[in-house]
Amino acid sequence: MTDNDNALVPSIDQEIATIETKMAEDSRAYWHDPALQRRYGELLKARETGTVPAVAGARKAEIEKMMAGGTASEYWHSPQLQQEYRAILDAEAGGAPSPGAPRVAPAGGGLAPAAGRAPAEVAKDFGVSEDAATVAMNTAGEIESAFGASAADINAVVSGLPDGLRQSMIAELGNPYVPRQPEADQASVVAFRDTAAGKLLAVRWGGDLPRRLGVALARVERFEAGLDDAAFNQWTHFWRRGLSADQRAQVLDRLTA
Repeated sequence: MTDNDNALVPSIDQEIATIETKMAEDSRAYWHDPALQRRYGELLKARETGTVPAVAGARKAEIEKMMAGGTASEYWHSPQLQQEYRAILDAEAGGAPSPGAPRVAPAGGGLAPAAGRAPAEVAKDFGVSEDAATVAMNTAGEIESAFGASAADINAVVSGLPDGLRQSMIAELGNPYVPRQPEADQASVVAFRDTAAGKLLAVRWGGDLPRRLGVALARVERFEAGLDDAAFNQWTHFWRRGLSADQRAQVLDRLTA
């Protein structure tokens, strides 16, 4: 290590101590934060080997923390941040960073646009973390399986949605953690029971309905907060007209499990 590197050792120890304090005070938050877990591993390795953790790794963790806030976060409204994240992923993959490269949507579409592809590739194309891509792929696959024979028709509809809306859908599928999960109030439960999908889920969820409806409402609110007016209208049309009551119930069942 150089003298400058040695000067950074206290800051590494300090950052490790900060993360370990967070782990002790709120372990749930730590285990639902892949970026923080990755950063902790980088710091431990740096302290053990006497190397300085890469700046790119720290920046990647910082950006992924923004991404974890859902589609309303700064990341989803900043092409510069999206391009920076893609450049970091390019560098990790062994390619030269390309800050000017456009953020493109992947080829194909549907509920599982990642079919047959590696999570790292999907993460790069959608601008999400690899962990989020894996969760999104698994959840989408479960939804497709539940749809059965109708999945192909639904995929065709989803494939026609704008790239930005599909990217927001993938981001939400990949972020199942809801920091606050209050049970839905009685009025919301009654209103939900009166919907076609609610009638189906009231039987399936039983006494767990208030909790799971609370999770569903929190996730829907987070997802819709990141949509502009045009995307919101397209999403609402797809949800209400593109899916049957049973299909809506299948989606909500898997998003709140």
